[in-house]
Amino acid sequence: MYASILDPLYRVVSAILAAFYEFSHSFTISIALLTLAIGILVMPLTLKSTKSMLEMQKIQPEVKKLQDQYKGDVQGRNDAMMALYKEHGVNPLGGCVPMLLPLPVFIVMYRTVHGLTRLCSDKLIKGNAAYTDAKPGTFCPDHIKSSARLFRDLVGRTKMSSFGLDLAQSAKTQIANNIVRGLPYLLLVLVVGATGYYQQRQVTVRNTGQPVNPQQQMLLRIMPAGFALFSLIFPAALIVYFIVGNLSRIAQNAYITRRFYGEDGLGHQVGRLRAEASDKPASAAKGAAAKAVTPSTNRPNPTKSKAVTAPKGAATPPKGAGSPAAAKKDAGAPGRPRPTPPNRARPATTRPAPRPKKS
Repeated sequence: MYASILDPLYRVVSAILAAFYEFSHSFTISIALLTLAIGILVMPLTLKSTKSMLEMQKIQPEVKKLQDQYKGDVQGRNDAMMALYKEHGVNPLGGCVPMLLPLPVFIVMYRTVHGLTRLCSDKLIKGNAAYTDAKPGTFCPDHIKSSARLFRDLVGRTKMSSFGLDLAQSAKTQIANNIVRGLPYLLLVLVVGATGYYQQRQVTVRNTGQPVNPQQQMLLRIMPAGFALFSLIFPAALIVYFIVGNLSRIAQNAYITRRFYGEDGLGHQVGRLRAEASDKPASAAKGAAAKAVTPSTNRPNPTKSKAVTAPKGAATPPKGAGSPAAAKKDAGAPGRPRPTPPNRARPATTRPAPRPKKS
């Protein structure tokens, strides 16, 4: 029931693949062109989803305010948040689209390749005139017109040969049959893992200014290796699809990074806002600590010397007394006695006792 519902979609994809095969005459090149065509078709949706995801991150402070404002009112919070999303043109689920797209596309490609390399049975041969020349155990292509060149080059064959490889066989099967012959297939699997890792690294590097869930970060590291291991059991035609798809997404990620995460891009603005928000608590705490350590300005400074108060009743020296100019003036004035410094007692003079007279 599941296959019959999606049969029209499989026929469309098979027809596009057959059109590429008409002028390329190569299974590998045809699969690569089909993969690129799917990537170009999906790219506008990916760009829109990336922009929506960045806009969602940009309005997170306002979302947090609404969550605090409507803490006990779920309906009011939802209405306010929906109004906020509508004002900024943000789709809350828009950022999930790029993560969900590869799975249905892979299912379509898998069913397409599986249909092209379907093995004949006696029932299929007797029920379809296009398979009269085929034998049980050979290919009876499905989802494709018998007039297509791709159909004629596959019907009644046992191999999907391209560049010396059988794209209908998996790396596991070829390595089990002959390890030397299986080395090219193993190399393709390693390329799948390497390109997948580099693609995930592009996403991680451009999101360094944003908080990353440790579990999600671990998943991004394990997923390329796990995907490479799963590629061991898939037909080599699907491995070609994986490699070309990874390379196209690498180029797409480079374009997204340059467009949205450049100096004037939306991603750069989001990172700057996050940096400013993270710096504010640190600067506020630093200012509070500095304020607590700095002494109050109203507190007297012990380093300042106290003014010396003259004792009560002491004579006040004349203005200018004690200065070098005043001393020089006093010394040059004839008959004028030199002033005695105040509070300084003149020492008492004692006369020596008279000597007794000799008789």
